[in-house]
Amino acid sequence: MRSTLGSALVIACITACGAMLVADHAIAQGTPRTRVAIADLGVSKGREAATGALRTAIAHELATSVSVTDVNRARWIVHGAITRLESSRRGADTEAHCEVSLIVADARGGAMRATLVGRAHARGRSSARVLERQAMQGAVRGALRSITNVLGSLRSR
Repeated sequence: MRSTLGSALVIACITACGAMLVADHAIAQGTPRTRVAIADLGVSKGREAATGALRTAIAHELATSVSVTDVNRARWIVHGAITRLESSRRGADTEAHCEVSLIVADARGGAMRATLVGRAHARGRSSARVLERQAMQGAVRGALRSITNVLGSLRSR
């Protein structure tokens, strides 16, 4: 009986060690990340460059936590719009404000699953264009800061 118990413990230890090695290997290889595409963004008249900057900011922020792919391979699609982008002079400084609204939709069928909003402002002696871009990047970062949690909760539904 003692040898049977000893054999069972050895087998349990080997199994546990094997499971840890497999888990370590999976972590080292990187787990598959959620595939997300960026939809065509609406272009406001006179703001074509800002819309291009919005796409770049969304792609940059998404790439830190998900796999950005084309629409045909995606599980989720992010739609975005600049809801506010303005700058003004404050003494010697320029101040820029930006608000973005992002929608996460199911790639299969297009059902809207989440709305994410971000706001930011930038102030400094740089040009209005530079500060608007910085504010936009901050607004996108704020909107997408919880994207992995949002997608995780959507996946479990």
